[in-house]
Amino acid sequence: MTEDNKVLSYELGLLLDSPEALDEVLSLIKKQGGEVKNPIGQPRKIKLSYQIKKHSESFLASPIINLDPSKVILLNNALNLTKSVLRFILITAPNVSETSSKTREVSGDQTSSAPTPPKNQPDTALSNEALEKKLEEILN
Repeated sequence: MTEDNKVLSYELGLLLDSPEALDEVLSLIKKQGGEVKNPIGQPRKIKLSYQIKKHSESFLASPIINLDPSKVILLNNALNLTKSVLRFILITAPNVSETSSKTREVSGDQTSSAPTPPKNQPDTALSNEALEKKLEEILN
């Protein structure tokens, strides 16, 4: 098996304490033999719903990287030890072909593409006598 066959795409979700911390993370990725697939701009500043490591604001970045699966654990350990990384998640990136096949073409009226709920039959109220008669038919 060649080296190219072993490399998989991953999406790395990062909450950083400063925008400069992204450079540190990218160097960790390169140190593990990975490469960044998508161009990354500056991380976006967000307000956190709750404090993480005494921070109420964070910088969000989510690069897509190529990495050998055997190096994932090493990258996880390195990110856990990096103090400027508040939280992270590393998942396998979705395939582009799967994503594009799931998108729908919108043509004309958009209500036609929406699934229609099943039609319920109108409720017919039965009298007690009719109900008892139906039960007897079913049970006998």
